[in-house]
Amino acid sequence: MFPLGWLNQLLGLAMNGIDWCMYHLLGVHNVGWCIVIFTLFVYILMYPLNAKQQKSSRLMNKINPEIKAIQKKYKNKKDQASQMKMNQETQDIYAKYGISPFGGCLPLLITMPILFALYNVIRNIPYYVNGIGSMKENPEAYKFLGLLVNESPMSLFKDRANYPYAGILVFLIPILAMVLQFINTKLLQVKTDAGEQDQMQSSMKMMNYMMPLYSVFIVFFLPVGVGIYWIAGSVIRSFQQFLLNKHFDKMDLE
Repeated sequence: MFPLGWLNQLLGLAMNGIDWCMYHLLGVHNVGWCIVIFTLFVYILMYPLNAKQQKSSRLMNKINPEIKAIQKKYKNKKDQASQMKMNQETQDIYAKYGISPFGGCLPLLITMPILFALYNVIRNIPYYVNGIGSMKENPEAYKFLGLLVNESPMSLFKDRANYPYAGILVFLIPILAMVLQFINTKLLQVKTDAGEQDQMQSSMKMMNYMMPLYSVFIVFFLPVGVGIYWIAGSVIRSFQQFLLNKHFDKMDLE
């Protein structure tokens, strides 16, 4: 069994519940809209964690001169005792401001397993979302914008003779993923001090281009349902980040 099989089952239950609510409220089964609603719930639940992470990023930028001062103090001291003192003083700075240097990894550690589990659920929808029926019984439930959610844009493009609109839409999904990911990375940028600008600018510029290109690759070769999750998540993250940026711009981080 897949190591995250229990998460597959849990995500399947969530999708089943969303589908049940959609059917009884709107009278429709649709996997694509189930994924959109599921993504909304995930990012609403993660909003406090993302807010904390962004606050830590702002504070990290603010305390960077203090960290660099400690590093400069012990620059030429390579003995074990000096290195231990440097680490302790650095940890004291983090503790003073209530920052965890590894806090930025936590959202990724949550979202990546969800992405893997979602892939498994989408590839086996009738097993996990048993109220929706098979593709033969209810083919429209498996389509979003005319595309099968459990097939990749690449495979649909190859089989475009059977899907007249696939030739256009299969490229629309990766392009949307790329553009929205680019907006995400721009919104996530933290203003740096003038002295650090040159050093950080190159790494931020690289991320601004690499992440959108990575999005194109992921969305084009994985099932359309994963692309829906990726795009919906980017839209929600961008909106949340816009609100957080407004909040932090008004807040005194001192």
